[in-house]
Amino acid sequence: MTDDDAVKRQHNAERMLNDPLFVEAWDALRGRLLGIMESAQTDEATIRAKLALGLLNDLRAHWARVVTDGKIAAESIRLEQDRRKWWRPAA
Repeated sequence: MTDDDAVKRQHNAERMLNDPLFVEAWDALRGRLLGIMESAQTDEATIRAKLALGLLNDLRAHWARVVTDGKIAAESIRLEQDRRKWWRPAA
C-alpha cells in the first residue's frame, strides 16, 4: 500500500468514525451487548456477549490504527516533499 492509499484510508475511517449515524449505531450495539451480558441467564450467553463486545472493540481499534497509519503516511509525504524542495543535486 502506498502512502497516498494510507492517507485515503485514514480519511475514510475518520469520516466513518465521526458520522453521527455510525456513532449512534455503534452506541446502540454496544449498549445491547452490555444489556445481554447483564441479563444473561447462562454463562454461555454472557461469554458470547463478551466475545461480541470484544470483537466490536477490536474493530474500532483497527479503524484507529488506520487513522494513525494515515497520519504517519501524510507526514512521510510531507517530509519527502520538503526534501525534494530543499535538496538540489550538485551542479
